Amino acid sequence: MQKLNLQARATGIGLQVSVAHIWVAEISVVRSSIGYAVGLTSHLGLDAEMEIKHLYLLYRFHRNGLGQPLMNEILAAARQNRGATLLLKVHENNQNSIDFYSRNGFCVIGEKRFLAGTTDYKVLLMKLALGTKELTLGEYAAQIPEAPSDGS
Repeated sequence: MQKLNLQARATGIGLQVSVAHIWVAEISVVRSSIGYAVGLTSHLGLDAEMEIKHLYLLYRFHRNGLGQPLMNEILAAARQNRGATLLLKVHENNQNSIDFYSRNGFCVIGEKRFLAGTTDYKVLLMKLALGTKELTLGEYAAQIPEAPSDGS
């Protein structure tokens, strides 16, 4: 099996409640990129929700266990950001990806149709409940935004 290096990048995207996380997978022998992952974290209330926007690995590297390190990085980032859920969309005919996500605990929760040009596509909505730890009263209070000052 080939050694895989992951380089993580996290950057704000201009929204106060969202952060994009980007990982690049490369083979260490030739330092060539072979895949990437993009996750978008949205902080809604006390918990964060992350959507996997892209998880891509070059076809010739499929079924070699190289996608799992990318998924592990996504899972770690979601948990680090107190993510309660991880969401994604996958084309209904992409059985390899559906199987991969299912092996990682994702369940189909619905489907969505969208039109691209004149072609009608259907994607499956998949979700993984990560579970969050119980917060102490201090941790809970620290997450509640202060009320704006009204000047009085």
